[in-house]
Amino acid sequence: QCFSRGGPSGSLTVWLDCERAKIQVGPPEAIRPTNPPCIECQCRDIDKELGDLPEAIRIEAVSYIQQGCIEKCDLFQGCDNAFWQSVTIKMSPISFLEEDTIAETGSAEKEMYLIFKGHVDLIHETTQVTFATLSDGNFFGEMSMCEMTRKWYTVRATTNCHFYRITQEDMNEIFIDFPEYARSVRGKAYDSNMSRVQQCETVCNVT
Repeated sequence: QCFSRGGPSGSLTVWLDCERAKIQVGPPEAIRPTNPPCIECQCRDIDKELGDLPEAIRIEAVSYIQQGCIEKCDLFQGCDNAFWQSVTIKMSPISFLEEDTIAETGSAEKEMYLIFKGHVDLIHETTQVTFATLSDGNFFGEMSMCEMTRKWYTVRATTNCHFYRITQEDMNEIFIDFPEYARSVRGKAYDSNMSRVQQCETVCNVT
């Protein structure tokens, strides 16, 4: 048993069974969880797999699994639970193997990645020098929330990695529902990108 989570009414428990690689739903008294959620379960498309359940229970389960990743993200600090919940529902899990190239220089910034588990290098295009290494709780692709632009660095996995990914289109829809957070989140994204630029200039000796 991977974890249990009571529904809003308290009458149902959502249960990820790691050994059988499936999700079960039942009354709380029938569930006896013994282990915390494993990485494989936390990175599955839980919302899709719970598609037959009432929306409120699906939102509860997805938010429970992904909340820890959202809480670590500096961009979303200061936002309320309703905003966080909207982001978690739109996020999708994705994994890469060690040495995989996740994004290349010049590719369109259409999505942001939150690192749930693993390490990635940010590599300068011309010098091919690694100017930053990101790990659990970090993110990249944040400029996708601001404007249509192109990535100026390459992202490569240095370990097996598990991410949550959210698209520019989905974030724009969320900002329509939460306009009070659009300016602050986008401002933090700009600041984060400028910090990376400065770090790259220092490490790679480029301007």
